[in-house]
Amino acid sequence: WGTPNMIAVHENWLSDFDIGQIWGETVCRPNWQFGFKSHESAETYAWCQQYYKRTPPHGFEYISVGGFKSIVMPNLGKHFIDLVGDDYVLIKNIVTGRTVFQDSGLHNDWQAADESITGIFYLNRSWEDSFGGETIINTADNSEISKVVAGNLITFDSVNQYNEKGPEIGCTEMRCTVLLQAVRNDAWQRLVDNRTKE
Repeated sequence: WGTPNMIAVHENWLSDFDIGQIWGETVCRPNWQFGFKSHESAETYAWCQQYYKRTPPHGFEYISVGGFKSIVMPNLGKHFIDLVGDDYVLIKNIVTGRTVFQDSGLHNDWQAADESITGIFYLNRSWEDSFGGETIINTADNSEISKVVAGNLITFDSVNQYNEKGPEIGCTEMRCTVLLQAVRNDAWQRLVDNRTKE
């Protein structure tokens, strides 16, 4: 996967049919109707986080959330591992919907370089450039800007700080993405061992 400064764009990573399945199973579920939030604050975006349990030697098992057993997400996770390789274990995905002014804020998903890969997959098939919603990724060298293009997946070292921008005023849609994170097997095992000792 190269250096932490490397950011890759995987165009048409999934088909339009696959996007429709994810959309139907997540965004169009009843608790994703406009107004559902992860917190009572009006400034908080809608989200649903799902985890995976590691199964030796390099497999994983999808863990359902809130009694809802996904059909699409396990396949999405396997597709991501096919991309990053068996040296990594998938640990989570987060389906997110953002409206106007709901930026994620600058943050990263991992503290050490070359140990974890973050992927952001865009779901909005009728998105327009004027809607905004770019992902801004800061590397040691510069800042990269990724526009929302349905079917595209961007991947980068999880040590890099990034900000998922909310839509601009006048946008008629929620900006919807799936974030996936995979961690190198040895780094994940080291984290588990250290937490077991605590």
